[in-house]
Amino acid sequence: MKFDKKQSVNPSHVMMGAFIVFAMAILMKPLFIPLTSIAFGLFLAALYKYAQVQTPEEKENRAIEEKIQHQLNFCQSEFDKVADEMDDINENVRDIDDKLRVNIEIHETSRKESLRLRNEFAKELELRKSKLNFYKVMIEKLKTLLYNHKLTQDLAAKKAKLEALQEDHFEDIAKMESIKTEFELDKQVLTTLEDLSNRMSSTRSADSVEELSLELVQITKELRRI
Repeated sequence: MKFDKKQSVNPSHVMMGAFIVFAMAILMKPLFIPLTSIAFGLFLAALYKYAQVQTPEEKENRAIEEKIQHQLNFCQSEFDKVADEMDDINENVRDIDDKLRVNIEIHETSRKESLRLRNEFAKELELRKSKLNFYKVMIEKLKTLLYNHKLTQDLAAKKAKLEALQEDHFEDIAKMESIKTEFELDKQVLTTLEDLSNRMSSTRSADSVEELSLELVQITKELRRI
């Protein structure tokens, strides 16, 4: 019985891969340039992985996750070991039963020893059944713990993202209000200018022209102050 194990990428493994590719490049001279390029890319990827800065909280969460994963791997290994031992015990029990069922007179000493061994194997089998059930429950609990730990981190990241979006939303609203205010002001200015243009178009006296020109100068000054 197998339980899935999620493996994380280790930067040291990436660097080892880069070294292997580089060694291949030296041995395979015709492919030296492309293989060297691949090795260099892997090396840079490893350096980037190492260079990533984590906050103390992120490091702690990572440590917890690795600890859970380590325990999960251990329990899975023990589960597999116990399961293999149970298979071996069952095989020995079947073999003893087969040898006791033969139509041949078996010495009493051998029969008693066979039955004793069978009973001892049965005890070991029951012990391992308990162990197997224990590790099965442990694996399920650890998988649940790991999943919920990752889910908590994921929700925290999404919460931070949402808060950032909400902050941006409020900033956008403020910008939109500012634009709306400017737009309303532009409409008022446009209305005033249209009124001046219409009045200028219909005027017939020099005094009116002078008056409208002064109004336009005044409006221009006010626009410069805005």
